[in-house]
Amino acid sequence: MEATPDQNWLSSRISFFCSTCGEPGDITSAKLKRAFGEVCECCIAREFYLSNLAEDPSKWGFTRQGAVSIISDAGFDLIDDAGEVLFGARAVDAVREVWIEVPVICRACSTKMKISAVEVMALEEGAAHCLTCVSPDMMDQINDVYSSHGLVRDHVGYARLSDPVAAHCMTCGSDRRVSFLGLLRGEPACLSCTSGIDPNAPHRVYLMHFPRFGVFKIGITNLEDRNYDRIHDHESHGGTVVEIVDVPNREAAFTVERAILATVTHYHSDVSRRQFPQGGWTETWRDHAPAVDLKATARELATQEAPGFDRRKHLDEYFAIHPIKVEELVSFVKATPVEIESGETVFVFGLTESREEMLRKVRKNREGG
Repeated sequence: MEATPDQNWLSSRISFFCSTCGEPGDITSAKLKRAFGEVCECCIAREFYLSNLAEDPSKWGFTRQGAVSIISDAGFDLIDDAGEVLFGARAVDAVREVWIEVPVICRACSTKMKISAVEVMALEEGAAHCLTCVSPDMMDQINDVYSSHGLVRDHVGYARLSDPVAAHCMTCGSDRRVSFLGLLRGEPACLSCTSGIDPNAPHRVYLMHFPRFGVFKIGITNLEDRNYDRIHDHESHGGTVVEIVDVPNREAAFTVERAILATVTHYHSDVSRRQFPQGGWTETWRDHAPAVDLKATARELATQEAPGFDRRKHLDEYFAIHPIKVEELVSFVKATPVEIESGETVFVFGLTESREEMLRKVRKNREGG
């Protein structure tokens, strides 16, 4: 990338010509400083297009003429630098590649902008694309993609599909900057959940009531010491805690959540993202549904050795073959002083963790985790 920076470093925009595709572009110095991998939007869009073309040639194998039709069907006319509408061969000639943005004008509100056929195709069929006259509809489509990846999109307003925008994880609350196209390309939604939070560590399942909307909500969160409290986040948006149960790991938490949702499937609520800006509206149901019991459900699933609850059995099988050593137990032993009737102090020895958690950590240490 050949660049010429302005004088104001972090806030300035750097204009460049990509050494790979030759297309011009610009990027803020701050964004360039924290960028990882490709920064040329044209190259990013090209990679996105080619990956989809390989998976579904019948959908993505369109020509430049097809690109003009796709853009037109989205409600735009192609225009030249002077703002004149292009038709026929002139419109096709303006599309150098199907992934490169071209100047267009919205037929409904006359807003001028740039868009590519690939950007149009990246959204669901029937989605609106004009930022002025139908931006709420497009934002719904984009926000739904973030939500499907477990993220709440915090960015207000429009951003280019390749621009990383502010978001946070619905599970652990970690901040994240990731683009729409990045998520579709398979970039991790939450870096903490994929690396920092141990999925085998205990997790919490919570049941909450939102009287304002007449719904219950179930969710899961981790128990690690973090600066984000998912339950408190819901409380700050009008929720009240009904019940909480801790389970051995993330898989067990999802098993409980799925079991509860299966019992209330006929009472699905109609709350939307706008009513749940903190995320999690898809795990809600109307509050006149039959009552659910988290603890009883977790106990029953544990008895059945359902997914996530079967790990104690696997641990017991492992340690039956590879017995635990005394030196491995030392860090899990605690001594609690107790004064007896004679005035003497005795020490009562116990474990700092549950048996399952202790065995899990010992095995993890053995395996270099």
